[in-house]
Amino acid sequence: MRLNILKYSLLLIMMALTLPLSAQKEVRKNVRKGNKAYQQQKFSEAFTFYNDALAENPSSPEANYNAGNTLYRQKEWDKSMESYQQYLALEKENPKKMSAAWHNIGNSLLQKKEL
Repeated sequence: MRLNILKYSLLLIMMALTLPLSAQKEVRKNVRKGNKAYQQQKFSEAFTFYNDALAENPSSPEANYNAGNTLYRQKEWDKSMESYQQYLALEKENPKKMSAAWHNIGNSLLQKKEL
């Protein structure tokens, strides 16, 4: 009886550990699909994939940054700035890309004629 409880406990722990990995795979898959659509200048389609990635993991810096790029290309200035700001709140280790996000926020403000 005790051995069965131990087996089931270990099984539950292993299942719980694999769920986040599965979700991360889905995030990466959607980001890759979004990147492919973006390269083909299918910005609306790309945004859908990035948005799907963010539904799985709202804390994905890459999905937030790329969503901002697609929104910018679709002239959704306010929404693009929100995505870049979310990216900046999450990313702390990539100063070059962080600078690019600030640059893109500035470009969005210029497009809105607020700068």
